[in-house]
Order: sequence, then structure tokens, then C-alpha cells
Amino acid sequence: MNKFPNLRQPKGSAYCGPYCIVACLYALKLLPHVLLTEINKYNFKEKNFNGELVDLTSAYNLNELALKIYSVTGILSEGKDPAYIDGSGSNSLAAVLYVLNKLGLKTEVVIADSTHYTYLQTLFPFEFELLNQLKAPITVLNDQPAMLGGQLLISVIAFPDSLHFVANNDKGEWFDSELNDHQLNWDAIEQWDTSSNKREKATWLGISIRVSI
Repeated sequence: MNKFPNLRQPKGSAYCGPYCIVACLYALKLLPHVLLTEINKYNFKEKNFNGELVDLTSAYNLNELALKIYSVTGILSEGKDPAYIDGSGSNSLAAVLYVLNKLGLKTEVVIADSTHYTYLQTLFPFEFELLNQLKAPITVLNDQPAMLGGQLLISVIAFPDSLHFVANNDKGEWFDSELNDHQLNWDAIEQWDTSSNKREKATWLGISIRVSI
């Protein structure tokens, strides 16, 4: 497995989800050589990923590829009552999972515990409807580790006024496209509520995607 690439998303952008996807593809040695596919955008009328085709090809560099992927994942409105929007928004976890699957990767949603599961379903009911439509396996951890050996993990972390996607491997190495420093060595995501060795001022939202080949 490669180390995560040294990538930085444009300042002020919401491209963290696609950058995590690209970082995982690179770490799993699937880039820059293996990426020849087209994927569909979300169709807001039919509530399915059968919309406009987006070409993902190895001809793009890593930054350009992330921007292409964002056109598929950036469908979530910001604020207290999030919903899917036809335009530039925050990243949908369900859309991130969809892209990973279309690129041939295995995925599994993991949630911290039943309390987080109930809370997240209340906050993002449409995301769980889409995850169900995508037949995404969901595991409630209940004190089990989020990260398993040989896998990567894409997690949603929370700040007081925003959400953000980060990724890590089973060696404790992290990828955060908002920061210049790579490699980052932080504690496991399930320890972030009490740890100081993490992204400053961030907590785990309680949901992640396990990624493997």
C-alpha cells in the first residue's frame, strides 16, 4: 500500500470528499494507472444515480480527478435542514460510497453505536434511504474498532459549524486535504471525543466508510 498523496484542496472549497476518494485510490495503488470508467450523477427527479455521465479517466491528474468526482458527490445542502441539491454543495456520504463502489472498491458503512445511528438517521434520513437503495452494508460498532487491518477508512468529522471528510490507514497515518502537513499521525477515530492527538477542534460525527480492494 502507498502512503497517502500530498494533495491540498483549493482553499475554501468543499472538495474534501472527492480528495479522500482520490487519496484512497492512490494509497491502494489504483492511481495513476487504473481508472477508466464513466459514472452517473444523481438524478434529482428519479432519486437515483442515473443522471448525466461523468468521465473519469487516468488522463486527469489527481487534482483534476477530485474536481470531476465532486460533480457527483457535492449534492448536499448546508445548514440545519440538509437536503440534496442540484448544484455545488457539501459532500454526500452516500454519494462518496457510490463513487467508491463504481470504481470497483468494497465498502462498508460503520457507525459508532446505536445512539449515533438513531441521531444520524434523524438528521440525514434521505442519506440512509440512498444508502439502503445502494445496498450498502451498515455495521454498528458498539466499542469495536472502526479500522480493520488492510483497510482504509473515510470518516466524517464535525467542527462547530461544518462537517469535513478525512481518511486514514491501519498504521495511524491520516490524510486531510485542508492541511499542508502529510503524513499526519493521529489517534484512531473512535478516540477523538477524548483525545488531543487529532484534528484540532474536531470530533467524529460517528460515521465512516471502510474501504478495501
